[in-house]
Amino acid sequence: MNQPKPLNQSQRTAIVDILRGWALIGVVLMNYLDFRNPQQSSGTLINALNAFSFTVFSPSKVWALFSVLFGYGFGLIFEKIRLSNQNPDLFFLKRMAVLFLFGVFNTVFFYGDILHDYALLGCLLLLFRKIKARTLFYIIICLLIAASFINAYVNTHWIVSYKKETEIFWNSYMGKNLPAIIKANFIYCYVMEIKAIGYIINVHLQMFTMMLLGLALMKSNFFTKVIYDKVQFKKIVRLSFTTLILVMAFHFAVTGLNGTIVFRYFDDFYLVATVSMMCIVLLICWLSILGKAKGFFGLLQVAGSMTLTNYIVQNILMLILFSGAGFALGYKKNELLYYGLALAVFVAQVWFSKWWLRRYNFGPLEWLWRCLTYGTKYPLKKAVVDKPGI
Repeated sequence: MNQPKPLNQSQRTAIVDILRGWALIGVVLMNYLDFRNPQQSSGTLINALNAFSFTVFSPSKVWALFSVLFGYGFGLIFEKIRLSNQNPDLFFLKRMAVLFLFGVFNTVFFYGDILHDYALLGCLLLLFRKIKARTLFYIIICLLIAASFINAYVNTHWIVSYKKETEIFWNSYMGKNLPAIIKANFIYCYVMEIKAIGYIINVHLQMFTMMLLGLALMKSNFFTKVIYDKVQFKKIVRLSFTTLILVMAFHFAVTGLNGTIVFRYFDDFYLVATVSMMCIVLLICWLSILGKAKGFFGLLQVAGSMTLTNYIVQNILMLILFSGAGFALGYKKNELLYYGLALAVFVAQVWFSKWWLRRYNFGPLEWLWRCLTYGTKYPLKKAVVDKPGI
């Protein structure tokens, strides 16, 4: 029986880590911007920044991209464990159990943890592990269309206001009592991500559909072969942007006619987000193939190689920066402050990741996750100090 081993940095797929780094920018932006004062007035610069960040890094696009990458990683790991003659189902269930514990830990610092969602949905992903790529693509198309009807039904029949719970949470969060803030994080996570029907059904359905998309991309060798076949890749790019134009045309046409009535039965919010997210991903892939912005993509790749560590560290810093037990920077009048803090944190993480990966084989939390999953203590420190491949 072959003992499976986690991938070293040199074995990773560069474009996948670049996309992870891109998603990390979106995560820190959307999470830190939540602390803006909603009553403050915005100037031209702020309006432009808000429009750009929403278009490129809206929450629905960011966690959709992370879900795609999660599904892609699932397929790689599952196939690797299967080839080692070990039970891939038990291995992956163990891996998801560890990820769930990371999610519980992350909730101590961040009320909007998403790791526990991925852990639970990852277990469901096992049911689709043997389905071929072409069939998965058909299932994904059906789910995207069905989701628009389901979203509309849920949003029409299960509209619930959590204004009171939100006010209680923020009052606790901006206080100086750290145990009360931690408790509020868990309560708010339960209210908004477990109790809320819209999140449980709509968001989870979209997450899982994107995980299936990632699995289908892995099975079709998209990131390792397809994007380097320029003829085939150009066809995919044209198809994606044509689809986006058609979807957006439908959306604006319906909005112009009488969107309130139509969207009551067919809410295309996640459909638009998914198609636009994929167009952004394809554009990044295309620029990478052409060798454009190598320096920027290299920095994204380094940060993306330590996604789990950087994600949780962003949330730890969020508690320190914005809560009343920290620097209490939430709800300040200068909206540029939050863009600046998000950018500063990401830049710091890029350079820390670069420094760390020169000396160690894995990010600290990535190493811990692997050790707990594989049941083996892998060497963290590199035998010889070298530079990461960026």
